[in-house]
Amino acid sequence: MANAPPSMQNLRLVDPITDLPITTVSEGTAERLRGTVTDAGTLDELTLRVNWGDLITDEVTLAPGDSFHIDHTYLDAPAAPLNLTIQLLVTDDDGASANGTIPIQVTNAPPTITGITYTPAVPFEAAKIELAATTTDPAGAKDALSFTWLITGPTGFSLSPTGPSPSFTPKK
Repeated sequence: MANAPPSMQNLRLVDPITDLPITTVSEGTAERLRGTVTDAGTLDELTLRVNWGDLITDEVTLAPGDSFHIDHTYLDAPAAPLNLTIQLLVTDDDGASANGTIPIQVTNAPPTITGITYTPAVPFEAAKIELAATTTDPAGAKDALSFTWLITGPTGFSLSPTGPSPSFTPKK
């Protein structure tokens, strides 16, 4: 009798909190792959290998009829959406296999300004003012951040310094 290949059913990506189906995810946000594996050989051990399309792979061992969920977080995405294909391969312990794919779009998430400080706390006329911004980004150090400030004064002066910590001295 020939070995029948295993199969996968109900493959889908879902939000891990709401369990609703998704096709797009922002960098730094988890998604969950759900499905079920089956095999005619009820005593077979099945290996499911998931290639997420971002150089990360996961592998789990399952039994026929097992449902699974595997969580993954894409760490970085370019400014334009990144279209990836998640590749799945399920193999039984006799070497028969089946594959599947799921498309996903990974989008770049904006950074968040978490704080702005300036010194001196009470600036006085013609005193140097130092600014500092703190931020977070879901991609962490993988996303280079740029800072552009717009500073206007009551006397009509305007500055556009760059960087996370500019300083300036207002003109009279």
